[in-house]
Amino acid sequence: MESPDMEYREIDPPDARVTEIARYAFDAQSGPFDPDEFDPEDAPEAVGGQRGLFDGDDLLAVCGHYWFDVDVRGRRVAAPGLSMVASPPEHRRGGNVRRLLEHSLEEYRERGDPLSLLWPFSTPFYGQYGWATTNRYAVHDVDPAALSFATDSDAADAVQFERVDADDWDVIDAVDDRTWTQTLAVDRGEAFWRHRVFESWGTDPFAYVGYRDGDPVAYLTYTVEDGDDTRLSVSYFGAVDHDAVLAVLSFCHAHDSQVDAVRLKTPVDWGLTYLVENPDEVETDLRTGPMGRVVDAVDALEAVPTEAVGAFDGVTTGPTDAHVVLDVADPLVDWHDDPIALSIGDDATSDSTAERAPDATPDVALDIGALTQLILGTRTASDLARTGDLARTGDLAAASGAAGDDAPADESPGADVLAALDATYPESDVCMLQFF
Repeated sequence: MESPDMEYREIDPPDARVTEIARYAFDAQSGPFDPDEFDPEDAPEAVGGQRGLFDGDDLLAVCGHYWFDVDVRGRRVAAPGLSMVASPPEHRRGGNVRRLLEHSLEEYRERGDPLSLLWPFSTPFYGQYGWATTNRYAVHDVDPAALSFATDSDAADAVQFERVDADDWDVIDAVDDRTWTQTLAVDRGEAFWRHRVFESWGTDPFAYVGYRDGDPVAYLTYTVEDGDDTRLSVSYFGAVDHDAVLAVLSFCHAHDSQVDAVRLKTPVDWGLTYLVENPDEVETDLRTGPMGRVVDAVDALEAVPTEAVGAFDGVTTGPTDAHVVLDVADPLVDWHDDPIALSIGDDATSDSTAERAPDATPDVALDIGALTQLILGTRTASDLARTGDLARTGDLAAASGAAGDDAPADESPGADVLAALDATYPESDVCMLQFF
């Protein structure tokens, strides 16, 4: 039970208590935090905001918020990045992280932010609170010598790389915008580039921009990691076309006398194995990516553009004026307790509209994570129905069982509803690669 003295509030960085809690949660192997050695001027520059859950003067849990906009189906949508969620061991197992997440969603909702994103330490942990995986990504490890084909190309000769620093963030940002156009491409802004890309909690990266005829067409930031094998690890990169990609790979190949491996993070279908002469020389690991969550379904359904005009025309649903009514299960907040009526625009200039419909009979049921994947385009309605993550309810289910009193109602959505949802929210190219 939440104490009446509990309060969720902003923390002005740098704060030694936040540093101590975060260090214990994410770097306990470094040993106890010594507040006497904490120098505020040495703390990383804050990007976004920090929040804490307090009980009086006791700090029970902390988190950070990045105020991102991301691309969703071709439109910029506010999607704060939730990070650094941590609680000291003496305050764990008491529901404090759950309260912190709930208050964070309340803040996002008050701001009008339709979506929330995070990189999970555990997918099941955040899944229980309604976040769902948005995409997978690929991590490639390759011997730099295997990239010699790129150096042998004419494309590599046409691009000249120059080392840059944080003052050149806008050049890198422009290349990044031209490169990554998928859903969840992040509009990072100057502060993020300066203090989260050009600076690091560990080793600051090298950064280079590639120019072709004076036009910036490629960039990469990377560190060189020691270990059993020395590795050039690319943290961020961009290339506006295939020739620019070859130039980036050639730049990595130029380190063949210095490192044993090159690591690249890419979309799953990026196709590095199709470029190299011997695909067996590329070790590719498919990994689970970030998680997303609809903050308020009404806001999200209206914020994200739909693909089909009048997709629900002629669809037979329950006795309601809306085209389709959704029953959205949410394990964390109560503003999804009522059904939500969704109407798709009748012409190309009309957006979807949504409203709470407490007296309406739902046509389909799904949880907030499945709704998130549907809106983003991670999964289609048909795919969600196939795995039981979207089901028909109400009059539709009753009608399917009308053949006899003993006949079980078919809980899968009708083909017309699925077809309409599939047309409205088709699968999209969803990809977020970089941590925050």
